[in-house]
Amino acid sequence: MRIKSLARRLGVRAIAGLPRRTLEKLVPREAIALFYHSIAEKPLPHVRHLYPHKSPSEFEADVIYLKQNYRLPTFSEFVDEMSSPQRPQQPCAILTFDDGMSQCFDLVRPILLKHRVPCSFFVTKCFIDNRELFYRHKVSLCIDAMSAKSAEEQASCSRTLAQRLGLELSSPGDLEKWIKSLKLADESMLDAAGEELGIDFEDFLRTVKPYMTSDQVRQLHADGFTIGSHSVRHARFSELTNAQIESDIVESCSFVGSLLGLKKVPFAFPFSAEGVDRQFLRSVAQRHPWVTPMFGTDGLNIDDLYLVNRLPADTPAGVPQGRSGLKKYVARAYANQFLGSGYTSKQAAIQG
Repeated sequence: MRIKSLARRLGVRAIAGLPRRTLEKLVPREAIALFYHSIAEKPLPHVRHLYPHKSPSEFEADVIYLKQNYRLPTFSEFVDEMSSPQRPQQPCAILTFDDGMSQCFDLVRPILLKHRVPCSFFVTKCFIDNRELFYRHKVSLCIDAMSAKSAEEQASCSRTLAQRLGLELSSPGDLEKWIKSLKLADESMLDAAGEELGIDFEDFLRTVKPYMTSDQVRQLHADGFTIGSHSVRHARFSELTNAQIESDIVESCSFVGSLLGLKKVPFAFPFSAEGVDRQFLRSVAQRHPWVTPMFGTDGLNIDDLYLVNRLPADTPAGVPQGRSGLKKYVARAYANQFLGSGYTSKQAAIQG
């Protein structure tokens, strides 16, 4: 098994070292789509325990790399290319951000305007104007608060929560593991954990304001950027019924359409589209043709015609300051795809 794993790693390294044009011939794709969540100079407590993020200089290096190596069509141009019988020979790159984080306006927007690069921002209805805090962001805040406590304080919190909620938490490690396992349906227990750890989630929303406001979203639209929907509350669609999925898509896209006066609104699946029946999604697309296109998180995998998959771009970590790691990262994605093990939506589910 180790030999097989080593052989695969060597194979990925060898294939990833080929010229980009060769990789594009080995794994033909009309577009590579990238999704970020946020960029920041310092670790964000509500993000740091979920996934990494790049600094503004690292993100700008990514933007420059994409400008120099790919076509960067506007969103409307990309949609037209998708429906055209004449396919462009050179792959394009699509830049997107999920969740509607405040840094999208404060830090991402100036960089994109500076370099005149198109981008799509997928916003979550209940996060706009900081009305609700994403349950996964609560998870990160809880873990961050735990790490700041002494071993005795952590043990005390574990005992109190175990008694309060009827849990078996024998150690602080069990508490952290339990917090990470919580889902949207468990939000009341997550709120209880936050209370025991001394976190005021409502105060965090009021003071930190982690998400964009309606006015900021309108300004991004006025700047020429594309605004799409990223669901109502960022639930895992694999855990919803078909009726709930359709309702979520329609409600969240209607919200964006009404906010900006749009006739068509693209949709990006929260976490991933894994576990969602594709025949059902096709029927949703037929009933609501104004929701178009849809975006998944299955890397370079090809899905239904209406579903565009994306690679996470918050990684890789360890890139020298001010330099882009996209060249190597995308090359490895092509190599893994060629060898039959591309980026999967299960990995996207971890990122959130």
